[in-house]
Parts: sequence; structure tokens; C-alpha cells
Amino acid sequence: MGFSTDGDLLASLGSSPDFMLTIWDWRDEKILLRSKASSQEVFKVSFSKDLKGHLTTSGIGHIK
Repeated sequence: MGFSTDGDLLASLGSSPDFMLTIWDWRDEKILLRSKASSQEVFKVSFSKDLKGHLTTSGIGHIK
């Protein structure tokens, strides 16, 4: 899991077999986006400090 730099958004990653990425407006308890992050294991998600709304995932065989 990781918060955006302004603290408004929370990104969470599910585990096997789906590896779903979910972006939350955690204050309003609403899901803004749900998408498959990768077909392989994902270890980390983090928001960009320079580009608002951009994030990176990394895991086995990928960095996106």
C-alpha cells in the first residue's frame, strides 16, 4: 500500500492470483480505480513525488 504525496489517495495491491491494483479516495471510502496490475507477483506500489496521479508498480519481471 502507498499514499499519494498529498495524502488524498491510497493505492493497494492484491495478491495471487489476481494482483489487483485499487486506488482509493480513502477519506470518502470510495474506490476510484480497480485494475489488474500485472500477471506476475507485485511487491511494491508508490506514487510519483513529481507527477501528480502517476504511480509505479514493481515485482517479478516488471517495473511499470
